[in-house]
Amino acid sequence: MRFCLLLPLLAAALEHELVADDECTQGSCALNALQMQQRQLVESCQNNTQCDSNRTCVFKQDKSWSQCVPLDDETFQKECRYWDRGLRLSAINATKMTCNTIKCAFDQDCELGNVCVSKPDGSWAQCVPLKKEDFQKQCVGWEDDFRLASIKATHWNCPNTRCYSQDWCVSGARCAQQEDAEWGQCIMCHTKSFQTNCFSWRSSFIAAAEKACHRECLFDEAFEDDESEVDGERSGVCLKMFSPACSAAIFLGSNDLLCIADQPVKSFSLRRAGISRGAAPNEIGFRLTFAQSGRVGDPRLLTSAATKFDYIRTPSFQRLSPSFGPPRLPVRVQGRNFPIGVPKVSVRCFWSLTRDVTVGTLISGSELTCPSPSELPIIQLTGRTGSVDHLSSVSFDGGRNFHPVAAAGLAFTILHRGTAPLAERLAPTYARVGRGDTISIFGGDFMPIQRLAPSFGYCTFSWNVTYPTDLSNDTGVRASTAVYVSGREVRCQVPLDLPPATHAVQLFFTQGRYTLEARYGANVTSLDLIAPA
Repeated sequence: MRFCLLLPLLAAALEHELVADDECTQGSCALNALQMQQRQLVESCQNNTQCDSNRTCVFKQDKSWSQCVPLDDETFQKECRYWDRGLRLSAINATKMTCNTIKCAFDQDCELGNVCVSKPDGSWAQCVPLKKEDFQKQCVGWEDDFRLASIKATHWNCPNTRCYSQDWCVSGARCAQQEDAEWGQCIMCHTKSFQTNCFSWRSSFIAAAEKACHRECLFDEAFEDDESEVDGERSGVCLKMFSPACSAAIFLGSNDLLCIADQPVKSFSLRRAGISRGAAPNEIGFRLTFAQSGRVGDPRLLTSAATKFDYIRTPSFQRLSPSFGPPRLPVRVQGRNFPIGVPKVSVRCFWSLTRDVTVGTLISGSELTCPSPSELPIIQLTGRTGSVDHLSSVSFDGGRNFHPVAAAGLAFTILHRGTAPLAERLAPTYARVGRGDTISIFGGDFMPIQRLAPSFGYCTFSWNVTYPTDLSNDTGVRASTAVYVSGREVRCQVPLDLPPATHAVQLFFTQGRYTLEARYGANVTSLDLIAPA
């Protein structure tokens, strides 16, 4: 009986919808009627005669498929999002229109430092930044299903957003969900982070966080009850550290204190809490937790053990040398205000594209070394020279605190094969003494060096000869400029003063104090040149 009643209602609804469509021309109501029709099966075409007047026949580049594509922009935008990449590119070239309804299909469609992420149902895709700061700024505005896909693609958590299961949390974070299902978010469970942050959570969420992390928040909730008795924030407290200088402080709780330093601070046990309202621009605030003694309202707080922190100038980073090369290459970083008092091996270098952290070495107050990323990036390469990674931050305390490197980091190009160019053979393999003949070195991958280096390189000719008449020995080396011809050929002029002997020919490239030697074919370390008498 219920089924019979629904039929006339459904028919009436359909009739009403179609009548409404007849009353509109190009409005949104016309789309409803189109959606009720069965979708036509797409067929291939051989030429334009098989297409309607407002369509043209387009072939994929490999000729594996062809179909009629619309020539008007509105229809083109509706259909192009469903085409595969090959057909879409052919259609764009044929119609001179762009597909604005899809942002990317592969990582190559995105700028360096971004990755293409798609919704699980394929209804939307766009480029997502791999840099942590940029990702966390943008992710809060994305829809839930796209945010989850982006978290899985980049392995970054999205703070200040809701998590629905553990799938939403990465890098050791746990998804803490309230029992009333009103809220859930990703939190870090290690002691320092948990105890530092839990004071600011609502009591309902603290219970969920304690359950997720199997920890107890040690924040003194009695301070919340006494808050009404405190006339604003208590301030004016003087903290004496290892120097006679004092700094202002604000009590947040019986074991929680906000210190305001009058200069930049680097600390192993204090963390940034932000600048208080009315503070000078150069004042940096830190929260000191787990004080050994002291109560709310005390005029002075003393700790039973000194809390170590050092005053330093903010380091600046200026240039890399070299700015290109293979993985694991020691790269010199020049700058200013590097803390020379820290252990030299406590330097950590973060590369934003590969997201690799390499162990560096502090050399002086203005120079350190950072090894280039240890492997090629997973992202498909977009340039013929290589992958442009960026040294985005440097730590001087073993990775606890990172200092940003310039606005966008310092660029380093990882050569696209991960190795030096190949020098495989000479032509010709001999030269007459004193003529200054030109020889060619054939191989590959010379083009990236030509584009990246200020000067291309040089060839060396070395010899080691023992004369049988008197058993005397003659050794030496000469050099000449290497001239780039193509991606597979380099030319060098034979020095005029080479003695008649078999010479080992080697090819080098330089940038600043850095020298990169070519690879050689057949597992040899050089190429031989015979200079007959």
